[in-house]
Amino acid sequence: MKKADKGKGEAFFNKDTKQTHIALGFHSIKRDHPLRYAANVLNVVLGGNMSSRLFDRLREEKALCYDISTGIKKYIDTGAFLVHAGVDNKKLEEATSELIKEIKRIKRELITADELKRAREYQMGQLMLALEETPSRMLWLGDKVVVEGRAPVLSEIKSGINRVTREKVREAANLIFRDSLLSVACVGPVSSPLKKTIRSLCSVED
Repeated sequence: MKKADKGKGEAFFNKDTKQTHIALGFHSIKRDHPLRYAANVLNVVLGGNMSSRLFDRLREEKALCYDISTGIKKYIDTGAFLVHAGVDNKKLEEATSELIKEIKRIKRELITADELKRAREYQMGQLMLALEETPSRMLWLGDKVVVEGRAPVLSEIKSGINRVTREKVREAANLIFRDSLLSVACVGPVSSPLKKTIRSLCSVED
């Protein structure tokens, strides 16, 4: 592997691979932020499962990637919002362009009422499934007690999820998806001209 070309918030690894991997990482909100539940809904709607916008648009509709997903991490004093896609080497530019379009759209437009409803149900369903196993439940409780100083109350979590509005999701998107918070990494056979193109595409601000 050749040495990565690094700039501010970017790393390109030129490697002979069968597909190209691109990842966008945004500095995000901490675990007790007022928009934490809205950020979780944002994650689900954008790329958190196989009915998400990015999965539907880039994989199912346009066949631009083999896999695509988003993830969110929240810590005591900061957080991270991650987007990853594995794409055909010849489709990196188009896939990146479409990915950025979807991020801009969710910043600009309210999600639908159905998307909000399904994201709420998905979050609660995933949580309840995880808590059915004793080790998972104990780890979850231990994390909350050590970090937050008290055991979580499921009714409070459910209430927090149910209070999320479409407007709050858009607010979270505009708080997180900013160029000043963005880092980009790419692994694959990326030529110098293509690197320049990807750099120019990776802007989430109009």
